[in-house]
Amino acid sequence: MIVGNETSNLVTPPRRMSVRFTGDTVILGQATRVHITPDGGLVDMSDGRFSVQRVESLNVPQLTKHFVDEYAPRVAAYRAAAAARVEIPMPAAQLDRLIGSYGHGAIAVTRDGGHLVATLQNQTKLTLLAMSQTEFFVRKPDLVVAFDLDGGGVVRGLTLAQGDGKQRLVRDN
Repeated sequence: MIVGNETSNLVTPPRRMSVRFTGDTVILGQATRVHITPDGGLVDMSDGRFSVQRVESLNVPQLTKHFVDEYAPRVAAYRAAAAARVEIPMPAAQLDRLIGSYGHGAIAVTRDGGHLVATLQNQTKLTLLAMSQTEFFVRKPDLVVAFDLDGGGVVRGLTLAQGDGKQRLVRDN
């Protein structure tokens, strides 16, 4: 005899089910059939309305290899793009236009000599290397920062891009 409770409805009284063994099958109650392995493992279970089947263990080495093989071309393209980035000199006046706080203080952009420095909330400082008037990069971690300007040339925010991920932060007032 097995006594079972519905975990989603503890108000319902427990169900009592008889148990019968016949070869590799266990019959619970009137209609639930459970097929078991010789060591007692579950093969499948069904009562006619629903069915549960055993799922083999995941082959982690095979999954890892597939993941690496699938994403290797994309990773190579990201690395090639990062290696091709070249820093250009930027006038101090152009850098000064981009200084500010972004994303409700998530990132503070300041100038240190001929470079912009982005300071994250956790106090990590990243030197931004210019590759255009509005686009900057960081070598490690591979990151691109693009400042967003409106039609009048006023900086409205910035977009952080790393791999396929992008996050836009609005400039604080």
